Amino acid sequence: MMHSSDAMVHKRIKAQLADDLRFVEQHAFALRGADERFLLGSEFSAADIAFYPWFEQLCVLEKYLGFVMPTECERLLRWQETVAAREAVRTCARSPGFYLESYGPLLAALRRAGKRKKIPHYGAARSVICFLRQAQACKYAV
Repeated sequence: MMHSSDAMVHKRIKAQLADDLRFVEQHAFALRGADERFLLGSEFSAADIAFYPWFEQLCVLEKYLGFVMPTECERLLRWQETVAAREAVRTCARSPGFYLESYGPLLAALRRAGKRKKIPHYGAARSVICFLRQAQACKYAV
């Protein structure tokens, strides 16, 4: 997403990202019990570990691309707060300022280099979302 300066690409990818986050909200959290606070249930798992760092960096998309987290993703935001409160996560966490300072020069360099057509992605977070979509499809196929 960050490798393109094309406003239409940004619009399309922001819409897809918002749709993916709504999917996680509706299928990973909405059907869970109150004690199931994590992506795969009541236990912290590798899925949470893979997905959380993306949320720590969300401030970059908000600042540089105007991405807005869908308001209906309340459970997802609670999950983010729950994971962020874990001692191990707090120990490794970086501030929004760290990411904004780190990505700013990178984005400027990419734009100067003219890398406008690179395929946008959001890494491990996208992998977790794809896994959840496949798991949901299998659930309905049974």
